Amino acid sequence: MVTVIFEPDGRRAKAQARESLLSIAQRVGISVRSECGGKGTCGKCRLQVSPKSAVIPPTPSEQKHFTREEVQMGYRLACQTLVTGNSDVQVVVPPESRITKRRLQIEGIANPVALRPTVHSVLLSVPPVDPAHPVADDERLIEELRKHHRGKMGSLTVPLFIQRKIPEMIRIALGQVTVTLWNKRTILDVTAGDSRDDLYGVALDIGTSKLVASLHSLVTGRSLAVAGLENPQIRHGEDIMSRLSFAAADPASRAVLQNLVVDSVNLLLSRLAKEASISLERVYELVVVGNTVMTGLFLGLNTKYLGYGPFTAPARGPFDVSSHTLNLSLPPQANVHVLPCIAGYVGADALADILATRLHRRRRISLLIDIGTNSEVVLGNRDKLTACSCAAGPAFEGAQIEHGMKAVTGAIERVTIQPDSLEVKVETVDNQPPIGICGSGVVDTVAQLAEVGLITPQGRFKEHSTPKLVHDQRGKRFVLVEGKPEKNQPAITISEQDISQLLLAKAAIQTGYKLVLDHHQLSPTDLDKVYIAGAFGTYLNPASARRLGLIPPVPSNRVTFVGNAALAGARLALLSRTHRSQAARLAKTIHFLDLARHPEFNRTYTSSLFLPKEG
Repeated sequence: MVTVIFEPDGRRAKAQARESLLSIAQRVGISVRSECGGKGTCGKCRLQVSPKSAVIPPTPSEQKHFTREEVQMGYRLACQTLVTGNSDVQVVVPPESRITKRRLQIEGIANPVALRPTVHSVLLSVPPVDPAHPVADDERLIEELRKHHRGKMGSLTVPLFIQRKIPEMIRIALGQVTVTLWNKRTILDVTAGDSRDDLYGVALDIGTSKLVASLHSLVTGRSLAVAGLENPQIRHGEDIMSRLSFAAADPASRAVLQNLVVDSVNLLLSRLAKEASISLERVYELVVVGNTVMTGLFLGLNTKYLGYGPFTAPARGPFDVSSHTLNLSLPPQANVHVLPCIAGYVGADALADILATRLHRRRRISLLIDIGTNSEVVLGNRDKLTACSCAAGPAFEGAQIEHGMKAVTGAIERVTIQPDSLEVKVETVDNQPPIGICGSGVVDTVAQLAEVGLITPQGRFKEHSTPKLVHDQRGKRFVLVEGKPEKNQPAITISEQDISQLLLAKAAIQTGYKLVLDHHQLSPTDLDKVYIAGAFGTYLNPASARRLGLIPPVPSNRVTFVGNAALAGARLALLSRTHRSQAARLAKTIHFLDLARHPEFNRTYTSSLFLPKEG
């Protein structure tokens, strides 16, 4: 028997040799397209397999559907691919092969912004050559450019590929050309005629599990398209440390991870352009945020030493690099701006969260918690901000939970247990039949079990005569959804081990906000606002989160869910030089609280492993 892991759902299944990946996927509730009924003719059940040695070689029917490059990348047809039984298999099921898709949190808090992008375009009339005093084409263009800006320009960079375009452009358009500049010091493009309105930029959040992006007009600031997809690096590990370990093996491994994310960014860019009906040739800036590992890998930095204490970032940033150095499908000199990180594991995404929530401008004390595999906590106001990182692990994504999964169609996301009858009511993503339970559902379940008195503060089940509580060779577990043996559907349960995994994750975050509060000599009653960021937080029941101690004990009207605040912050940095400058200053002034070295860490973490006595 071997284990087959289906990503991005995080579902695991035991399989025997010669069993097809399609049948295994169907057995664990992952709906893969198969219009031809598994005959290998429709080519709709495409997926990516690693390692290739864990499955039989491609069949002749598969070779008709894939290019040589795709075969080398591990693409297969689920219906034709049989496991060998020699080793475990990791399978990535892409969105196009799914009947159901994972819910991606794309939108975040929206704040008005005064439009001041670093990229702008001007229309120039370049005079023809004076035969009596011939002046080079580029010099005549630059002279008109300086006149337009009334001399308020420093030294100007004109890349070679722009130099190549100038002679033809000014003659085709009879001298009327649009010049696009970055920061008034680098010419990004020269086009014939008036194309000032065709000026676009993209904000991008590179998350550990997903990438989300939004396309904006740099003339009006309006959002034109949004898109998201799974981070393909997940095949080399669900968590940051696994990817750091893979990248540290050698430069080639680091390049693998960089290429995976760059290819995905290019796919996102093409989707955005198609949705908005614009050309990528007119997208001149990309603003990127993400945790320190994700942005480091995107830039191809050496992230090896982030994996060892004292967990030093390879570089803080910010970074401004041309798109061609990263092989992006944008104009060669389009600017890629990566916001700076705050510390080793407090990245540009946390900085973007701060911009979006305006923590740095508020008079009253606020707390920001971005919940994820690597969670960040920020506390303070306009006078002082303190940030820390909490290694919560992937439990909130459904990993390490027996029936856990990500927030895909059919995942249980809400749970209610009646106090007297212990009757369970569940709500699922897209209101489909339950196939597993995602993070918000696990939080609800444990909070409800505590409320009805079925578990101890340590997360152990109390003795009870209800048939919902079963005890088998795997230990005690509570039944949320009864199994249907006749349909080969197992019961969906929560075990003591599952509860333990959740308490470990919440303890990491609880320790973070307790210690930053102590650092400021504050208590939860001093908090004016608690902001919850991230996809997981968006669907979290605040009452359940409070009952577990995942968020401080504050009234519900003080808790605000801000969605993908990281993307919202990236948008602000894209559209406003002011916000971008603020981010650079904040990265240097925010105090980083190193929890691993904090003298009270062990005591605080140990006490946080228990459920609070009251909600």
